This record gives sequence, structure tokens and C-alpha cells, in this order.
Amino acid sequence: MIISVMRISRRIITGGAVAGIFLGACTKPVSIVAKVGRFEISRSDVEYRNQVIRFYYPGEKRDLGLDQLIEAFTLASILELNGVEISDAVLEGENERIKKNSKMPDALVNLMRIFGPNHEAWLHDFVLPTFAQRVIYFDFFLHHPAIHAESRAVAETLLKKSLKLGFSPAARSAGLSPHPIRAVKNPDGKWTIVAGDSEKNSLRDFPDAARKLHDDWLHQADESENQEIVSWLKGRPELVDGGEFWLLVEREKKTKSPADQASFISVSVPKVSYAAWLQERKKQVSIIRF
Repeated sequence: MIISVMRISRRIITGGAVAGIFLGACTKPVSIVAKVGRFEISRSDVEYRNQVIRFYYPGEKRDLGLDQLIEAFTLASILELNGVEISDAVLEGENERIKKNSKMPDALVNLMRIFGPNHEAWLHDFVLPTFAQRVIYFDFFLHHPAIHAESRAVAETLLKKSLKLGFSPAARSAGLSPHPIRAVKNPDGKWTIVAGDSEKNSLRDFPDAARKLHDDWLHQADESENQEIVSWLKGRPELVDGGEFWLLVEREKKTKSPADQASFISVSVPKVSYAAWLQERKKQVSIIRF
């Protein structure tokens, strides 16, 4: 990785202010208070993070910045140990994602003002923690094949059994209880899921279920979910990656539904516990407080 001038200047202080890089300039190293893996944390990093915390929680009096950065950089180190790249380019991309997807752009602008012109500190003390916290769970842990190979094998065995014994008998033989899923077709033609047992979401309570869902922001159909439901409509039991669990789904054969509604039965097979997995991985990361 090419070291930028900004990255170098972050480590040089003259009279408490960030200095330029001039031959013979009077400089003093930044005071490093902790190191997590390859990530260093300076006193200024801690102060920036404390200001971020108080931006979100104005009444917070505790100095939690150091602990938050240690936790975030521990997650980042775990990602790197597992082959996830964290480079300047990756962080700039995350920065753009944050700005593009922010639901409160004015608040984000005010948050960025905490860092002033110090863009590298913004990347190091806000963008990097945001990236690590988001990616390690949603992008890495939930869908990593090796982490969940054992639970997937259990789910696939159950799927094969269901083709021989029937869906519900196979589930009960494994000590699992089937539960309902309902789906509706939206005005745009896409299918979306309605939680099975919720009284509020029960189809009988909504003459125009799909439109009501959109109006109340209870759920928003997307193309991937629509494709899954279209596949389920074929009636054959399927194995679906449900995030924290493997979901086995089959269309309910005994229930007749209107053309814009469908009923399914499903069984969940839990994946590896995130908390247990994370605790083991944290033991691999070097954390030094100075």
C-alpha cells in the first residue's frame, strides 16, 4: 500500500497541531495509547471517538472512546486474519457508501465537522469502525461457508429426509417444529413475506395486504426475496440461507389461497452462535495498552 502524506502527517505534531512534512521541522511523535493488531490508537483518536459518542449521546459523560476503538479494531483485525482486505481504497469506498446511504445527511455533515479537515482521522476513527462492525457480521460471518458447514450439513440431511418422509414428519423426527410463513404479491408484481403468527400482519386483517405493508413500512419487497418466493411456489422443499439460520421451506398443500397470497410451512436450523465464534476469534488478536 502506498503511504499517503495524510497518513504520515497524522504521526507528526508540532505544538499540538498537525504539521507539514518539512526537512528539519521540529516534530514529536503522536502519543500512542494502544495497539490492536496492526492498528494504532493515539490520544487524538480517543478524543475524536469520545466526541462521536457525545454527538450521538449528548448526556454521556464517560470516556468510552478507547474501549470502542479497541473493540472496532479487534473486529477489523479478525477480518484481516480471515482474508478481508482493509486498505485506503476500501475505506474510501465505505466512506462513499455511508454518505450515499445516510438517512440523515444533515446530521452526517455535522458529525464530519468534528474531524474538520482531518480526513484521515475521519477514516480511521469513524469509517473504519463502521466498516468493521458492519462487515464482520452481515457480510462475513453470516454467509461464510466454512463457518456454517456443519449446520448446513444438518439442514441438508433434513431436506433429504423430508423428500422421503414428508416435510412435517421429517422436521418432527429431528425435534424441530414447523411454523407458518405467509407471502403476498405486491402491486409491482413482486412477492414479499408477511410474518406468520403476528396478529398485526395476519392476512385476514388486511384486505389489501401488500399495499398496507408498503404504507406502514412493515416490509419492502426486493428482487432477491421475490425470486426466493417464486421458487417456493413450485412446491418442492427448499433450503434457504436465512442469515442466522438455515430455513427449510415448503408450500402448504392443504391450504387454498387467492392468487396474490401464498402459505408455506418452514423449519429453522440454527447456525453457529456469533457470540461464541467471535469470542474465540478475539483470542487471536494482539491488544496492547500503553
